[in-house]
Amino acid sequence: MVIPAEGGFIEYTVHLESSLPDAYPHSLYSTYAVLPNGNEFGPTYSQEFTMIPFMNATVLGSPQYIPSTAPAGLYQFIGRLQYGGNIVQDGFEFTKQPGAGTNGDLWSGEGWISGEMAALGISNTENVVPQDYVLEAVYPNPFNAQARVTVRLPESSQLRIRVFNSTGQLVTELANEHLAAGQHEFTIDGADLASGLYFVQAEVPNALSDMKKIVLLK
Repeated sequence: MVIPAEGGFIEYTVHLESSLPDAYPHSLYSTYAVLPNGNEFGPTYSQEFTMIPFMNATVLGSPQYIPSTAPAGLYQFIGRLQYGGNIVQDGFEFTKQPGAGTNGDLWSGEGWISGEMAALGISNTENVVPQDYVLEAVYPNPFNAQARVTVRLPESSQLRIRVFNSTGQLVTELANEHLAAGQHEFTIDGADLASGLYFVQAEVPNALSDMKKIVLLK
């Protein structure tokens, strides 16, 4: 999907499914945009609700406006579901064509360009095997205490995750081990780090080499 230089709208739909037998009060559904520079913007929409046992529902979020001032490049639009201490997310990509303005502001509006968010499934999330090797956008970004790093492994793999500062110096290693297929989460603790720009690098030999920017603000 391509948003023209003068801006436009995305209309998205989200389907929630659960085979879990328990209710989860204060579940939160929210949406975010990952900008071309890797920073996360949002939430652009959020809704708290009680997830009931075996829930099967479609959640319609507000159309999302992408203004002319948004920078050109590849975006990710992410839906995130938080329930009982668990987090699942999914989304889609779109490209903003070059145009005037670079401040990257996003806001909601009416109208749309067609787009559809992939389904969010919370059924047996611990056992779902990803189809691809993926380093998710680090969340939250910016952060001031802790940030979460999520990596998806489609098969058992040797995973190494390192964090570097803006000068390229290694500041911490989050993982260097052989892990089973599935989704794995790690935490960056900012308590002993200085404010500034950092880079999170995830590597799987011959399969994954990706890096995300993250900003620590104290």
